[in-house]
Amino acid sequence: MAITYNEDGSVKKRKGDKKAIAMGKEFFGVPKDVREASKRLYGKGPFDVNDQKKVIDYYKKKNKKGKA
Repeated sequence: MAITYNEDGSVKKRKGDKKAIAMGKEFFGVPKDVREASKRLYGKGPFDVNDQKKVIDYYKKKNKKGKA
């Protein structure tokens, strides 16, 4: 981790704890089941046709044109 300094040359202290972001229902706006399916598809894990369909359907629905 880099050390940061104040204008007067003293070391700047960080206020509070920096904790990892808790992964809830969605991470980066993607539902958890879609993330897990894409991890299986793009990783070495076993996957099936339903994983591929789930990922394609999610992004097809997300990128649909003409949303009001």
